[in-house]
Amino acid sequence: MGSGSSLLEAARSSRTFRRLAGWSLAWVVATLQAGPPTAPGGYWPSETWRTSSPEQQGLSSEVLCQALDQIRERNIEVDRILIVRHGYLVLDATFFPFAKDSLHDVASITKSITSLNVGIAIDRGWVKRVQVPVLSLFPERKSPLADEAEGQLNVAHLLTMTSGLCRDLREGEGQTGDMERARDGLSYMLDHALVAPPGRDFVYCSLGPHLLSAILTRVTGRPLKAFAEKELFAPLGISGVLWDADPQGYTHGWGDLFIRPMDLAKLGYLMLQGGRWDGKQIVAKAWVEASATPHVFESGGTGYGYLWWIPKEPAGLYEGRGRGGQRLAVWPRKHLVAVLLGSGGYTLGGIGATLIKAVVADEPLPENPPSLKRLHQKLAEAAAPPPAKPVAPPPPIATRVSGRTYTMEANRLGLKTFSLTFPGESEAELRLGSDEPADKIIPVGLDGVYRLSSTSRHGLAAGASGGWSRENTFAMAYREAAADRNWRFTIRFEGDAAVWAVHENTGLVGDFEIRARTIAPRGPASP
Repeated sequence: MGSGSSLLEAARSSRTFRRLAGWSLAWVVATLQAGPPTAPGGYWPSETWRTSSPEQQGLSSEVLCQALDQIRERNIEVDRILIVRHGYLVLDATFFPFAKDSLHDVASITKSITSLNVGIAIDRGWVKRVQVPVLSLFPERKSPLADEAEGQLNVAHLLTMTSGLCRDLREGEGQTGDMERARDGLSYMLDHALVAPPGRDFVYCSLGPHLLSAILTRVTGRPLKAFAEKELFAPLGISGVLWDADPQGYTHGWGDLFIRPMDLAKLGYLMLQGGRWDGKQIVAKAWVEASATPHVFESGGTGYGYLWWIPKEPAGLYEGRGRGGQRLAVWPRKHLVAVLLGSGGYTLGGIGATLIKAVVADEPLPENPPSLKRLHQKLAEAAAPPPAKPVAPPPPIATRVSGRTYTMEANRLGLKTFSLTFPGESEAELRLGSDEPADKIIPVGLDGVYRLSSTSRHGLAAGASGGWSRENTFAMAYREAAADRNWRFTIRFEGDAAVWAVHENTGLVGDFEIRARTIAPRGPASP
């Protein structure tokens, strides 16, 4: 079946692919034989989505209310949920402090978007096929990869996480940092000795998608971001994305795409429509099908296509996934696309399972006005700041430490100095100094309400709230909603010293302490 069959034929000698070939083809027949759903009435959401009540599209408003209750009661840090069915937006939920029209880092969903661009490049002849050896695209470079007796690394291996470039997830995540610090990141990737024969093992490794980005830059003469903006995003009406690059200018193929949630839903809808948009085939239908076909399995039994995940349940669903709970789910059997964005852990508290239960019929349901009214009320409450709480009187130490500048020891965050001031009863101000030209000034709500500031990555909004947890300890939450990261800072003051305890939710940074010290003001000279 197009690219998918070619990959299986090319990797016939691989034990993993040989074991899965028959299963993969059966999965394609079972899930994709009906073809992509037809866009309703020739409508395409290039500018805006049509809307509908959940019941009109076979979803239960009551179950959606239960999902919102679950988020509130369990304090799941969700930022945005979108559900599109039959081309109609049936749920649009925004959660404070995230702003509805803001960009959001989609983390490793970026890998799935990288795959779409590879498909476009192959369809238009920039890359001949998925079996093309990687080194043939960089003929001027000598590399240890050329000497691998087990077989050459090809594009298909990069697309299916079977490259042999790393041993495990931890090593793979560390490699991207090593590559960024290398003098020549491309040489770091191409000179990286394989730890396993390509095609043998599934190991999640972010170097592979980044090498795909470098390949696209080589063959098209444009960075991946510029290529995607013209060939993929513009036809869908997507603009204004941010996408980080490495020091050599190669767009991060593995992550760091910042895109508006509504635009992310468009990419899911493109997949749902078999790569077609408003009368034009943007991505080849064969590529969409191959991307959603399991070519290999991770240890838990989840299938993996061309940088897309295929879970065991529900049948026929596939998705892009990212740290912090990012999801772009496409469910052709149900003509459904869902976007879940947050910063609350990999599964966002299991909220996806509840949302799936809301899909109760393939035909319209009777309208449920009471439940729909409750749903609208809950959506309005979720988007608004919570009511302010009474602020307890500060401990005596607050006056002594307020405004004092502390010098910090070398640390993973690159912070040099900090000061904490209390200009009002309900708000504090944290000032952070680093090697940047200007200090970062973060307002902190003391009344249980996040204060917003443009202090996150790319100047996007972040929220902070906190208070005195003990007589000498100030604890605060710093939520970079748009960047899918949550921080907990606990600052313990001890005389002229302070100790920060830092916790970051994704685990990429790890928990650690930072020690700091200030020079105490001198008292009056002795007589």
